[in-house]
Amino acid sequence: MIDNQYSNEERKTIISLRKDNFSWGEIAKRCNETYHNNQPIRNRHTVRNKYAKMGGTPLPIFVDKKRAERIDWREWFDNLEARQAFHQRTSSSQDEATIRIDTDKKIYLAFSGDWHMGSLSISYDELRYNLQTILDTDRVYIVTVGDLVDNFRSFRSLQPILSQIVTPRDQGTILQAILDEFLRKKKWLAACWGNHDIERDEKIYGESPIKNLLSKNLVYFNGKGTLNLIVGEQKYVIRISHYFKGYSMYNPNHSMNRELKWYAPFADVIVGAHKHQPAIQTFYSYGKRKVLIQVGSFQTDDGFSKRFWTKGIIGVPTVVFRPDRHEVFAYPSLDELLEGF
Repeated sequence: MIDNQYSNEERKTIISLRKDNFSWGEIAKRCNETYHNNQPIRNRHTVRNKYAKMGGTPLPIFVDKKRAERIDWREWFDNLEARQAFHQRTSSSQDEATIRIDTDKKIYLAFSGDWHMGSLSISYDELRYNLQTILDTDRVYIVTVGDLVDNFRSFRSLQPILSQIVTPRDQGTILQAILDEFLRKKKWLAACWGNHDIERDEKIYGESPIKNLLSKNLVYFNGKGTLNLIVGEQKYVIRISHYFKGYSMYNPNHSMNRELKWYAPFADVIVGAHKHQPAIQTFYSYGKRKVLIQVGSFQTDDGFSKRFWTKGIIGVPTVVFRPDRHEVFAYPSLDELLEGF
């Protein structure tokens, strides 16, 4: 039987190799080669236990440590595609939508945004009046284009946060109450993202309660949206987004015109917001009448705007859509539309 005792030399070797950070397996192999003529009398467990008896610190033995399996990339792709499909099933956001209104009469679509509810600087009486007018007037509907609440939770300056007269949470509660009534009367057709109501929360914690609220109840566009509106026998294409790229100090509709020329020549109406200055252009392009709209804002006394730009101007441009022939016409406000009723 081979002697299983450790000689003094072997003990010194074990201690020396361990101090040099050799693994237990490497130490056992070295001992077998040097002292036992390549016979596998030592293994990592016996060497480690002997080292502990020599005064060293024993390391724990992980008997059943689980090792991650190396997955083939094709299987990863199968999993990723399945997750994509599951996400699509659970998401309410869309890029394109179709709404049909069966009628033989004109319908009127009010475009509105930049309410900034919750801010100290809002014309709440005017916002109340416009919302109530839409609710009370037959064949008038609304599409919103973002920034419905002020929603300052964090900002580089404390001033706009303290200029809110209700919390972002209460702002969402107020919006829910407005939405509920519009849904009961089927007056609110679609909504889109905004930098205050959607983007600010996404930057802080990756999602937006306002987005969840709107997308569960309305046609909701989380970016540029294409709304196909069928009125009677006519189909109209409306392109909406809170903000389109491009700016001109000479043309307030520059970004909408850029969107028309580069990305949406098929659109009849292109609507944006964000700049708090209402503007309308009507002209012919690609053989059809086109209407470019920038909505105004109910935030008419904002300190930031007064310091760097100009006061916001209220504007809810309203477009007439005919059911019998392809024709669009825009009024600068609801009041001007109603004067012709």
